[in-house]
Amino acid sequence: MLATVGNAVPGVPQKMIPTAIGEIVLRSWAKMSEIDKNIETDWFCLMPNHIHGIIIIKNQPQANDEAERRGRRSLHSLVRGFKSSVTREYNKFVAENERNKLWQKSFYDEIIRNKKAYDEISEYIFKNPEKWEEDELFCK
Repeated sequence: MLATVGNAVPGVPQKMIPTAIGEIVLRSWAKMSEIDKNIETDWFCLMPNHIHGIIIIKNQPQANDEAERRGRRSLHSLVRGFKSSVTREYNKFVAENERNKLWQKSFYDEIIRNKKAYDEISEYIFKNPEKWEEDELFCK
């Protein structure tokens, strides 16, 4: 994420104050599971220049034909839709030369295969703000 979406609160672990852009990100994250009942948004962390989140794609029945398969969404299409939704709102209040410059081109994903991995990733997301100054993406 190229734009600043949150501000770390010095001396207050696990505390980020969302910027106006960060508020858009938070609203869009919350909407994802309202729009698509086959997903659930779980842990989420807004950092000053990036985000972390867990998306649970619920078990979907095997599709029998092309029409049924179109309703199923991959993680890639979910993230693309999320980024697109945020970008549309972002573009409404930034200068024309800043439009569509919010996200990096790709994203890092990891399949969570068991409870141990889920617990480790959840803890990482939860504790990420307190480690902001040590982060490789840290910028003042």
